[in-house]
Amino acid sequence: MLYARVSSNSQRDDLERQVRALEDWARQNNIVDYEVVTDIGSGLNEDRKGFKKILKLAVERKISKIVIAYPDRLTRFGFKTIEELLRAFGVEVVVLNHEDKDAREELVEDLITIISHFAGRLYGMRSHKYEKWLKVRESSLKTLKQVRMYSIPVSDSRVSELITWYLRTLQRAIDIIWESIDWRYRLSKIERRKRKQIVIIPYKLKVPELPKSKSFKKKLRDDLLQNCPYARHWVDAVIRTAYSIMESWRKRYIKGGARKVKPRVKKRFARCKTTLMSVDYEEKKIRITVKPGEYIEVSWSSRWFTRMVEGWRIGEVVLKDDRILIPFKSTRIIEVRDVIAWDSNELSLDGFSPRIGFIRVDLKPLQSMKITYEKKKRIAQSRGLKDVYEKYVARERNKERDFVNKLASGLTRLFPNTIHVFEDLDKEELVSRRKNPEE
Repeated sequence: MLYARVSSNSQRDDLERQVRALEDWARQNNIVDYEVVTDIGSGLNEDRKGFKKILKLAVERKISKIVIAYPDRLTRFGFKTIEELLRAFGVEVVVLNHEDKDAREELVEDLITIISHFAGRLYGMRSHKYEKWLKVRESSLKTLKQVRMYSIPVSDSRVSELITWYLRTLQRAIDIIWESIDWRYRLSKIERRKRKQIVIIPYKLKVPELPKSKSFKKKLRDDLLQNCPYARHWVDAVIRTAYSIMESWRKRYIKGGARKVKPRVKKRFARCKTTLMSVDYEEKKIRITVKPGEYIEVSWSSRWFTRMVEGWRIGEVVLKDDRILIPFKSTRIIEVRDVIAWDSNELSLDGFSPRIGFIRVDLKPLQSMKITYEKKKRIAQSRGLKDVYEKYVARERNKERDFVNKLASGLTRLFPNTIHVFEDLDKEELVSRRKNPEE
């Protein structure tokens, strides 16, 4: 009997790897007559279908050997007890991989497992979240991807002319896509989550389906290429941006965050495809094709951020009237030393690390800033001072971003090579829709 288990459906790839490893072991040991049993569920759950099948066959003495990849695949706790029980019925348990851990490490993992289990029962969570955390922790090497955006001032009338054409063509592409939308009805949908029935689509809804056929895109491209004074790849950039805007509107419309109104482009920009760019990393220059044989060159060799992006690659630049935004990308392999799970509260950010213990970050300055600006905005709004109100909104937003950036920077300095896990709250489930009987 070959037995494999994972904690959630998102780990099916790992389940397949376990099964392949077990089958390879069976072939190497010339075992032909075997059965593969799998489970998707927590190792703390004793009601697993495959696990119960193994116990039933063992009691009936219909199997003689069980092969597993790791001890915790069979059960999270009480493995020795299960092993002795199976041995009493003549069943041998073969473990392919025994992890060498010291007593302290085993004690920490057992403690975290118990806390995760009872916290999950308290808050309606599932222990597969801990399994996901454990899977991340067991893999010490991770790919770290970073993106930093820097701007370079530019003074060239060709950039403004290009942006003007780009926006006009972009709005035209959006208009054509909008007119070709196929509106289809989608029936109401209810899903069961955390032992509750959650309404995904509350009622019969007319959903927009964007045209994505090759013939439509070819016709759209040919239409936009007419009287195009710039390189053809600029039309491709326009089409991709138009579909990105329409997809964003569609998602917000389905969720109720947008009306049935055609999107309008208001901000002046032009997103450049990489096929229009030629990057010289030695000279630190970018050459952007405007028209066939006509280029715009920008350099970052003498900028303040040059050393910070040494060895980084460049993505698709964004053209503005007075500057060019350049995204620098970096991909490197790091060794993860720790994992910290964070719980976000109103006045604090509480974390836990198996290596460090409990961590607390004070958020009172952020809350005080929010209260102060809420009061200022309320006064400005009551007096009808729209300009003052908008000024306070902008200041509050900038201070929030500054606080978050400084917090993220501080956490990365204090805890290097650490994976930070934050809760993803489904806020709709936190608010009761039942009316108070006393009202």
